[in-house]
Amino acid sequence: MNIQQFGIIGDIHCEASFLEKAITFLQDQDVETILCTGDIADGVGDGTGDFDKCVALLRQNNVQAVLGNHDNWLLSDSMRSLPKATALEEVESSSLEYLRTLPKTLDFQSPLGEVLLCHGLGENDMAKFTPDDYGYAIEANFDLQKIVSEKKYSLIISGHSHQRMVRKLSDCLFINSGSLLKAYSPCFLHADFRKKIITFYLFNETGEIAHAEQVAFSI
Repeated sequence: MNIQQFGIIGDIHCEASFLEKAITFLQDQDVETILCTGDIADGVGDGTGDFDKCVALLRQNNVQAVLGNHDNWLLSDSMRSLPKATALEEVESSSLEYLRTLPKTLDFQSPLGEVLLCHGLGENDMAKFTPDDYGYAIEANFDLQKIVSEKKYSLIISGHSHQRMVRKLSDCLFINSGSLLKAYSPCFLHADFRKKIITFYLFNETGEIAHAEQVAFSI
């Protein structure tokens, strides 16, 4: 797949309402595909979250998603003592089957080079690279160094940190669209490779898409 315009949705954490609005908005922008960094499970313990609906929305709209660490934990019925954990016995079997089909990583072709979609960094769904990492934090991040040194990817799209980011390291552009979680400035993004512009769309306190931030990038 060679994509020039795409949407990215970060860690979902059962935020079905935000997910539906993000998908609808991105489809109206005529993106070629929508990508998701995983972590569909675990979150929104106030009764408004809906894991099964999130899975249904991803499937119905052909969103290309990868498996997050919380999804792995749900499949193995581990870490269920976490706050707002999705209960395995309350999940539809078809949703679990969907999770089992998700890969850890996906590769795409773009006009700017090869793209890696992952949850953390590569196969490690617990690794991360954040806007605040500098110096030793970068040097000692072996998963990050491995991706950069391989020089295979021009763009790496990841999640896990819940921090939106567009940051270049060596010859790699790292993109993180943040999270849909209400506690983490919920947002998603639209990337245009032709114009080399990434636009973050943020939800306001009433759950509406109300603010946009544009970032120009070079590669």
